[in-house]
Amino acid sequence: MSGLFITFEGGEGSGKSTQIQLLINWFSAHYPGREILTTREPGGTAEAERIRNILVTGSAEKLSVEAEALLMIASRTEHVQKVIVPALRRGAIILCDRFSDSTLVYQGLAHDLSIDKLVAIHEFGFDDLRPDLTFLMDVPAELGLQRAGQRQMAEPGKPSATESRFEDKGIEFHQRVREGFLANIWHRTHHWGQNAGCGISCVDLTGIMKKEGALFCFLWRVCCFERSFLF
Repeated sequence: MSGLFITFEGGEGSGKSTQIQLLINWFSAHYPGREILTTREPGGTAEAERIRNILVTGSAEKLSVEAEALLMIASRTEHVQKVIVPALRRGAIILCDRFSDSTLVYQGLAHDLSIDKLVAIHEFGFDDLRPDLTFLMDVPAELGLQRAGQRQMAEPGKPSATESRFEDKGIEFHQRVREGFLANIWHRTHHWGQNAGCGISCVDLTGIMKKEGALFCFLWRVCCFERSFLF
């Protein structure tokens, strides 16, 4: 496969959507004509979106954590097999809002499920495909939940206004999520880049690319080498 797969992770309200749009703009300007695919999880296909509706709406406690994890990975398997892998084979740049690291953190580390079992289910579903590069949007849990609440109030007519099941799990859960993401970096460091979004509305990753060009170029060359992604 000759495409490039970049994922964005972080807690609720951490600014992933903002950064994805900024990176779309950067890729479009620097590599015109290259296919850029944006997608999200849970979701990304019609069936996966139906699973998403089960997962993100309703009572915070309506599902056992085991059922929640299995639904997440079922949605992801559909997404990988029908959207992500075909796009990579076409040579596309894929920017995905959440991927398997979210399950390892939200259902694994924050709920104390076995990481080894979750990885094994990923391997069964799609050979545990990993992104080339993952950006972690890191904000304090209190700030992230505040942002998420403000977004929902500002968009009362949109489906996202009712997608509050995970926000409703409470501040202690989201503090464990943040700690889990930071811990997960050290266990899966080969594809991570961290972006601290604390205290400001957004952090422009394209600006970080310019300021920390050597680091980004190093990561970029690793991605190009590993996936034979030629511009």
